[in-house]
Amino acid sequence: MLTAKYYYRWELITSYVFNGAIVGYPNAPAGSPFVKPFKQSKFKPTNILEWENDENLADATHTGGWNDVSNFPLEANPAGVNVPSFSARHGKAAQIGRMDGSAARALMVDMFAMANGTGAYNNTTPNDLWYSPASSTGH
Repeated sequence: MLTAKYYYRWELITSYVFNGAIVGYPNAPAGSPFVKPFKQSKFKPTNILEWENDENLADATHTGGWNDVSNFPLEANPAGVNVPSFSARHGKAAQIGRMDGSAARALMVDMFAMANGTGAYNNTTPNDLWYSPASSTGH
């Protein structure tokens, strides 16, 4: 079902967003000379390249949550708190695209753990969501 929030955002072609890890999570506008992608050889085949975004995020309209090429696994919610940015519309799993070109369903509990650095994941080493080659932690 298409909602008013869907039509308010700039990106109408898809509800999927790309992981900003591919450009090192820059704080620069798209098209900027500071936004340069890394070679594919810098990534693992299992790294999560894209996911369906949560349209209920605070800035999920024109910018922020719906940025096309540099999204973060955590984005600000209406209270300004960083929360995982994956859509829960498919229940207990998220639809994802991997660096090797495959598509998959990842359990939301695993997506949350990777995003927050909990459970088997931590914030000191890269995982399949936080894997920027520009940082030793992947963040």
